Amino acid sequence: MLTKNNIKILFVALIVFIILVPAINDVSGVAGQENQNKTIVSTQIMPANPLQYDTYSVTFTETGLPSATSWSIQFDACYKTSNLTSINFNVANSSYMYFVYVHGENFYIYRGVVNVLGKNALVNLVFRTLNFSEVGIKNGNDWEVEISNVAGFSASQISNHSQISFILANGSYSYQVYTFTDNKSYLTTSGDVLVNGTNPAIAFAFYSLNFFASGYSFEGGITLLY
Repeated sequence: MLTKNNIKILFVALIVFIILVPAINDVSGVAGQENQNKTIVSTQIMPANPLQYDTYSVTFTETGLPSATSWSIQFDACYKTSNLTSINFNVANSSYMYFVYVHGENFYIYRGVVNVLGKNALVNLVFRTLNFSEVGIKNGNDWEVEISNVAGFSASQISNHSQISFILANGSYSYQVYTFTDNKSYLTTSGDVLVNGTNPAIAFAFYSLNFFASGYSFEGGITLLY
């Protein structure tokens, strides 16, 4: 049998239940939301491209240079020189432009682009020597050879010795030969040469003709190519 006191206790318990249950549910919901958010947010920073922080080897190897000849590579912002047969760079994934030089030459012999994407790269370079030689020019007089190709390569050398040499890549080249008289240069001969797997040689024989008219002399050249 319920007494007045028991009824009061039950009434108070019901009021407490009505008030506390929604509050407990609200707190539980907030805590659950916080836990859910924590599973979404990570303190670990992942790179946009997971490969970009790896480095790979780019190796340049050469054949055809005389023994112990120094050669250099400008690879992006790096520059290395060696007298061995290979030069190596360690770089991240990207595209890199390079230029190849040989000691004693003031022009690049090779240029190109290397694409590094998740693996090592190897670039093989082949060098050839193109020799020009002359007979008939007076001792101590200069002569000049200019060479070029359709890719935009050009180089020139002046010498007072009987031989001029260029170290080149395989390809087709045009050449022009100049001799000097009274400090003036004259185009003496020109032609084309194919450099392909061998070291070609071109020889010239120069002969002088003297013309005298009204006290004026001119020395020209006749060139024989053999």
